[in-house]
Amino acid sequence: MRTIKILTSLLFTLSFAASANENQTPQAPNEVLSSLRDACHQIAAEEKIEDMENASFVFDCINDQLNEMGYQRLLPSENPTPAL
Repeated sequence: MRTIKILTSLLFTLSFAASANENQTPQAPNEVLSSLRDACHQIAAEEKIEDMENASFVFDCINDQLNEMGYQRLLPSENPTPAL
């Protein structure tokens, strides 16, 4: 019984710590975002990504790089434009 209480306390503490760390992730400076946007557009052009998939590819590319650099990910827009 005591072990269960200790494990529960430990799990609660770890989940709180993980939540606190997520909120402390810094936002990327505009210069970094601009640089990543340009680089991801370049990759999309080199990979010949179709226009309909280009925005999604660039968005995912930027978020992957931000994550690797330790910055907050970009949030998707609330009103995405439909692909034509």
